[in-house]
Amino acid sequence: MKNLGSFEMPLQYMCHINYAYIANGTMNQNIPDSEIVLRQTIPGHVKPTPKWKAFNEDLLRSKIPIKTLDRLEMYDPEIVFFADRIDKHQKRAYFEIVAPDGKTFFTEFDTTDLKYATRWILYNGDQQVSAFVLPATCRPEGFLAAKKAGTLIMLNPNEEKSFKIKTGKN
Repeated sequence: MKNLGSFEMPLQYMCHINYAYIANGTMNQNIPDSEIVLRQTIPGHVKPTPKWKAFNEDLLRSKIPIKTLDRLEMYDPEIVFFADRIDKHQKRAYFEIVAPDGKTFFTEFDTTDLKYATRWILYNGDQQVSAFVLPATCRPEGFLAAKKAGTLIMLNPNEEKSFKIKTGKN
């Protein structure tokens, strides 16, 4: 990304790698499970059901992120987890999802600039997603939230910023 303007520009970046839903897939990463926390706000586009709210309350109480995608009926609306400041655990983050047949899909990235990660799980008639990690410079909650959290990156005029992310199948 390059700031082509003549004024300082804020940068928020998230790499949307939306792998298809893998029934009974198991998610792992090289940061502690305790760092992956359930989103506690409900964005306007999410229309919670009583069953979904109860499921979220169970997840909050357990403080353990979903590891295995074995309850597709519970992922509508979406279930979202955040991992903040993962650079304090690893210089290089590694996330994976392993299918029941052993196929492993992975995403790896440097945490120097991509210090945040989002896990997005959704299963409904239109979308079936197991985004086991979305590397980012901040949480995906918008400009004002990033500004308040101090996670905005500011690019000077003509300044460039790039990120390298490796993803694929083992």
